[in-house]
Amino acid sequence: MISRNKHTVRRGFTMVELLVSVVILGLITSVTYGIFSAVTKAWQRGMALSDEMQHGDFVMEQLVMGLRSSYYRDAGKSLDVRFGFWLEDQGSGSSANDTISWVKIGPSLIGRGTEQSKGPHRVKFQLVNDPKTDESAAAITVWSPDEYLQPDDFDPDTLQPTLLASGIVGFDCRVSTNVDESEVIWEGEWDETNSIPRLVELTLYLKPLQPGEEPVAMKRCVEIPVGKQFWPNQ
Repeated sequence: MISRNKHTVRRGFTMVELLVSVVILGLITSVTYGIFSAVTKAWQRGMALSDEMQHGDFVMEQLVMGLRSSYYRDAGKSLDVRFGFWLEDQGSGSSANDTISWVKIGPSLIGRGTEQSKGPHRVKFQLVNDPKTDESAAAITVWSPDEYLQPDDFDPDTLQPTLLASGIVGFDCRVSTNVDESEVIWEGEWDETNSIPRLVELTLYLKPLQPGEEPVAMKRCVEIPVGKQFWPNQ
């Protein structure tokens, strides 16, 4: 018999193959983590933006309903300045800090069951500092426009504002008395007047999601029904 030596050949991974495998696995892990991290950050940003937009929507809807509830008392031949629309223009764009004030009726902005909601009342909308969060917040102040219902030394600036929502960092307002189908002419100045505008443009600027980013802008145009009788189309 012929005896043959049988040599069993055993194959394994070389060092180079192991290194290549480790590198590929590392790349796959890195890419997977990057995608997961990006998706997570996008989801968190979306949730934060949604929360900010809810605050802005609440304030904007309250303002719109309040302006559409505007009230004016006819004082005979002359229009009464106590019942006019007031605008304090303090800048423009995201740094604007305007203040508006008007007389309205109904529970919008101030809530049902309040004493002021039973009759005409003047509302002042402005931005103040929220002492709890140290952030800029939307707030209102309410008082009666009838002077005989107030003490002689009454000063509305001494009233404590009621906070509506935090995170509102800017407020810009424009008004118009001339509205037609082709053009809106915005007033250059509108201070403490005895008039009611026909159209009010409101722009709220919400707190940026990240430092260094631009504030998120929300814009609405509101036509005031009571203003039509004073400012017909020209």
